[in-house]
Amino acid sequence: MIPFNHGEVVLMSSIEKLKEKFYSKPTRRDITTEEIKKLANYYNCIIRAGGNHQLTVFNPKTGDKVPLPQHAKELKPAYIRELQELFGDEGSKR
Repeated sequence: MIPFNHGEVVLMSSIEKLKEKFYSKPTRRDITTEEIKKLANYYNCIIRAGGNHQLTVFNPKTGDKVPLPQHAKELKPAYIRELQELFGDEGSKR
């Protein structure tokens, strides 16, 4: 959906488009680890490369973390739902 402002089209930023994709229902299957890195940076989360070929997204405010497969091109919906919880409910409202 494209927002309108006094009859003119307002362009959505790339992060807004990415958040819309990330929080869409049903959970999408085409979200990549690169997109997750962008969102994690936006939500001030830290990404660490761990052992066993995985990435870990860490939320310093809550202390929670979600391990992700590093070499997967696209993440499974279960990982997306965990990340939605990690980023918080505020993400779906922005």
